[in-house]
Amino acid sequence: MVTLLHKQNFMALFTACGEIREIKLEKNCLIINIREEFLYNILTKEENLYKITTLLKQVNNDLDLKFNLIKKKDDKVSINLKKLQDIFGKDLEIRD
Repeated sequence: MVTLLHKQNFMALFTACGEIREIKLEKNCLIINIREEFLYNILTKEENLYKITTLLKQVNNDLDLKFNLIKKKDDKVSINLKKLQDIFGKDLEIRD
């Protein structure tokens, strides 16, 4: 599909798709997980999504396409470190 983007001279989409790192195939759905919001916004923009979907149908007419934006969550360690920093302030020294 990325090759078709290049051949069709959709260079911005070709470049954006080159940044995709997480792809899963579940049943008849190609699921693309994206961690960067700007990239998600580019790829899911109506006209871009139409172009990508149309090209995907040329490759495999049975596949659906789904984009997921994976937002970063504060993990427990980060939350606890923030609490400790609030309590101890500059006296807290964190080492890796």
